[in-house]
Amino acid sequence: MEAAVSSPSSSNTSAAAVVAKRLTRQKKQRPVLASSEDEFIGPDIVAVNTPAAITAEAVRRMEIFVLQTIHEIVTTTRRSTIRESRLRVIRLQLLVLRLLYQNIHCGIISTQRDVYYRLARLIPDQGCINRAIQQLVQTIGIPRQWLGVVPGTRGCVGGSISFHGVDLRCYGSEGLPLPTTQEELRVVQGDVDRTAASNKDNVPFIGFEIHGKTRYIVVVEKHAVFFRLMEERIFERLPCVLLTSHGFPTVAARTLLSNLHRAAQSVPLVALVDYNPSGLSILQQYKYGAGGMRESQYVAVHALHWLGLRTHHIAEGREPNFVGSDNRVASEPFPLRLLPRLPFQRFSQRDVVMMANLLSRWHGIREGCEWKDNDADKAWYEEALKMQHLRVKVELEVLYQHGTDELKQPASSSLELSDGNGFAAWVCRAILRHDYI
Repeated sequence: MEAAVSSPSSSNTSAAAVVAKRLTRQKKQRPVLASSEDEFIGPDIVAVNTPAAITAEAVRRMEIFVLQTIHEIVTTTRRSTIRESRLRVIRLQLLVLRLLYQNIHCGIISTQRDVYYRLARLIPDQGCINRAIQQLVQTIGIPRQWLGVVPGTRGCVGGSISFHGVDLRCYGSEGLPLPTTQEELRVVQGDVDRTAASNKDNVPFIGFEIHGKTRYIVVVEKHAVFFRLMEERIFERLPCVLLTSHGFPTVAARTLLSNLHRAAQSVPLVALVDYNPSGLSILQQYKYGAGGMRESQYVAVHALHWLGLRTHHIAEGREPNFVGSDNRVASEPFPLRLLPRLPFQRFSQRDVVMMANLLSRWHGIREGCEWKDNDADKAWYEEALKMQHLRVKVELEVLYQHGTDELKQPASSSLELSDGNGFAAWVCRAILRHDYI
């Protein structure tokens, strides 16, 4: 009888010991992901953890979110009813979260467009999906990729950079479409870093390698301008990397620019955008981040310089001095005038409102930031005020779509393209003269 009793006891003891060993081993292997439950899992935390640990943390936070949502619903009383609008938000978030939860367990990454197509019968439009994903990222504190979803790809990269060992200078004028996953958006500089990043079996590095002789990184607003610079092979005149997002920057474009800067902090970054409120908004998103999402703040690149187009590129005469905290101009007549025969458009009412909103947001961004008083930030803000006062829009294509004879100005003009070397030569001259702020 004693033997019969002692046997289960001994087996239970040994089983408990095994379990205790496993738990101890797992506890040792599991790194600390975040110092608090609500801390956002940013690049620094991702870098020191394994994919399995981050995935496990994502699953844990998703499950906690679901339990908290259920608790919110079941604890509602007759006196404290949930509003119908809140119920619609909860329904949408849970529909999206169910799909993303499946993605994580199956190792699948979907684009936001794919998510919409899979829920098209239940969701009215793509915008609802995008908002729900943004809300989940903010609430759960996990980047989109680790929730099993990425934004749709848009944009290209080219020039003095390699991808998976392929030199993009030989890739063609269209450039390489931007990848979407964080692994493929990684960047190292030169052969030394790439060799260190590869494993002992000489497996090629997954991601980008910026060439050691690269002197500049050039962000371009439009694909047409990107294509033109690639066609004129600007990277042969001036070793540089070209990046475009075909308009407003996607997460992939902003992430790649941030990674390029981290990998090569001594390489200056410059941006070419249209002279209009949309171009200014694009600059803001690259430099300061997009909206209030914590995810975007980790990829903001404050080191970005504004190459063009700027006021002195399209106008001549003495530029006004903006004085006082109320940003008013001196009472003298506005001294600038547009260059002759320069194609332009006047601000629409929408542009006026957008410009006012951008300046208001800019003022809010600058307040309380440690970099608000640096010279570059002041120069950007003053340039924006000049644009608001001038109230004209000029596109980058003006520099090469209209004959160089029409744009030929005295030697002091920034728009002089009379040497026959084209748009790439003008960009190179502007960069090498440090004509950026």
